[in-house]
Amino acid sequence: MNKFLLSTALVLVASGAMAADLPRRTMAPAPYVPVAPVFTWSGPYIGAQIGYGWAGDNDFFLNNRDRFDFGDFNGRFGGATSGAVEGVVGGLHAGYNWQTGSVVWGIEGDIEASGVEGNRAARGTFSFTGVPDLTVTASESTSVNWMGSIRGRLGFTWWNQVLVYATGGLAFADIESDRNVTFSRGIGGFSGTSFSNSVNDTVWGWTIGTGVEWAFAPNWTTRVEYRYTKFDDLGNSLNQVFDDDVQVGRLEPEFHTVRVGVSYRF
Repeated sequence: MNKFLLSTALVLVASGAMAADLPRRTMAPAPYVPVAPVFTWSGPYIGAQIGYGWAGDNDFFLNNRDRFDFGDFNGRFGGATSGAVEGVVGGLHAGYNWQTGSVVWGIEGDIEASGVEGNRAARGTFSFTGVPDLTVTASESTSVNWMGSIRGRLGFTWWNQVLVYATGGLAFADIESDRNVTFSRGIGGFSGTSFSNSVNDTVWGWTIGTGVEWAFAPNWTTRVEYRYTKFDDLGNSLNQVFDDDVQVGRLEPEFHTVRVGVSYRF
């Protein structure tokens, strides 16, 4: 009996020693899955843009009373209009954004060269300063040499990498304009009286618009944007005497612009 117990103990000891020498089985490590960094709109950026702009229904005033609306002359006075002021714009922009959750706000400035130019003409017959049956022909030649703006931006993100925003602020531009107004009368009185002037001035105004921006790479975004811009009256200098009255002409420049752009975020 003692010999049997001793033999059993020796076998168990030997089995334990052999088990200790065998390789241990361990769990395989979990596979590494890289986590993409979360895109943030916060920080500075610079970029470039190009687009197309066209003038709105610019108005021409005389004596602050009578209105020559190039875009609606035909409907109001039974006359005809022709011509367009439009062209390509392009330049640079820079700004800074702050982001809190899905809300993004910031400030941006841009400066652009402009090829917006063209001519407008309108003709109609109506009563003017108490004179009946008066035919008036108005024409305008306009060119925008450059334009710029300083604006705020406020938007909301979709899926973190798409930003839908509104923008608005101060606008400025260098505009040249040549204007002419000719009066004629079919029954008695006068005919062929004309007023004209040329002006080249830096004008100020405001701009407002909306856009969509997409972050297509960690540091790059692209955008599409529409803006409406309204400038102060251009010139005030048709100071000619007509029928014992001083005629003062004013032009109200306004523009619509669609732009596409790309930005690099630091």
